[in-house]
Amino acid sequence: MDDQPVAPVSDTDWRDGFVFVANQLSLDFVNTKPVINGIAVEMLPDAAALARWLAAAELISAGQGRELARTWLGKGGDDIARIQEFREALRAVVFELESGLDLAGGFLRMINELLLRYPLAEQLEYSSEGLRRVRRFDPFGPADAFAPLVNQVVDLLVCANRSRIRKCDSCALHFLDTSKKGLRRWCSMQICGNRHKVAAYAKRTREGRQGLFSLPQGEVG
Repeated sequence: MDDQPVAPVSDTDWRDGFVFVANQLSLDFVNTKPVINGIAVEMLPDAAALARWLAAAELISAGQGRELARTWLGKGGDDIARIQEFREALRAVVFELESGLDLAGGFLRMINELLLRYPLAEQLEYSSEGLRRVRRFDPFGPADAFAPLVNQVVDLLVCANRSRIRKCDSCALHFLDTSKKGLRRWCSMQICGNRHKVAAYAKRTREGRQGLFSLPQGEVG
């Protein structure tokens, strides 16, 4: 409710300059081209930025991210263009899913082709709960990023409740609503939710002040 206290803005939704609010990594990938002040901003303009995003997304270690950002600097221009094109194709599909439409056959074929071309290796490792299967990702070039990205898209399409894939009420970011009641409206309380509460509070304050200086009907003159 709008009468709740306004939460202070924090940096918990940002990692190394990238926003992670979607609860699903393929949607966070879509959000790497947000609209800021009415202008679409490309957050993955080159291979070095992609390396930083992979580390921020915890698909590789921070050390790997720094090393790849250094070695990929100025390289992989064609691969980055392909990854950006894939992101925009995914964005179009996300809008269709949010509208209740079925998955387009062309996109399904694209996903299957990428799964064959960029497979993820799987291995067994011990954890505190025993043996578990893990996906291994060791990128050599920017195009290798397709492997975890496409697998995240598959998880979104197969495992997620499509009715809970949404766009923020206040901005262009998308998210998967994992809340218990399924009533999430904003990308983040720290970003748009907080801004909405501030605006609502300011509106109520203005209306309250106007009421203080207005006389009820029938009392004029």
